[in-house]
Amino acid sequence: MSKLSVYNDKECTKLVMSHDIDIINLYAPDIFKNKFWKYVEGVETVDNKLNEYEMIEYGEFILANVEKYIKTDFNINFFHLFRFIFLEKPINFNLDLVSLYICQKKYKSLETYINNYINLITQITNTYYDESIHKPFYNFLCEFSEELKKYFEEDIYYNSEINHYISKINLAEIKSFGYFNLKFGESGYTGMYINKN
Repeated sequence: MSKLSVYNDKECTKLVMSHDIDIINLYAPDIFKNKFWKYVEGVETVDNKLNEYEMIEYGEFILANVEKYIKTDFNINFFHLFRFIFLEKPINFNLDLVSLYICQKKYKSLETYINNYINLITQITNTYYDESIHKPFYNFLCEFSEELKKYFEEDIYYNSEINHYISKINLAEIKSFGYFNLKFGESGYTGMYINKN
């Protein structure tokens, strides 16, 4: 486990608190590491201490970049969707409603409609559905439903300035690390990166 430990003294003998940085090492954008990281994995001789001013600078830098992330929109493959338009569909499938939900970005309503329609097919209560004709249509609906489900389960954020995607959970961890640096940087503590395998 890797961590940034904060000490009450410059000799780093009086531990105050530590913050796990494994998530940061794995998921933070490279500019965070390239600009400020003093920790180098497997190198024991590197100077891995941070003074309070470096921690403040690092914390401010992290938080400024975290604020630039925005939640990504549902990524629709329009070529894939275009092919779907030409698939043979049951006459009771409301393509106009689906198109409206997509145009208005009402993805939750879209997911509900598609899942309800899939359930209608699987319960064999849809007399308009003929498997020999509509099987490609059904397969598309199932794939689309999975894509929507994944979108709602995995909030993904994007920072266009640094071209970086990250999950909501990992972004929150990086933000927490930024505040950790600010908190102890303002108090005159010494930080030290530590690697324990």
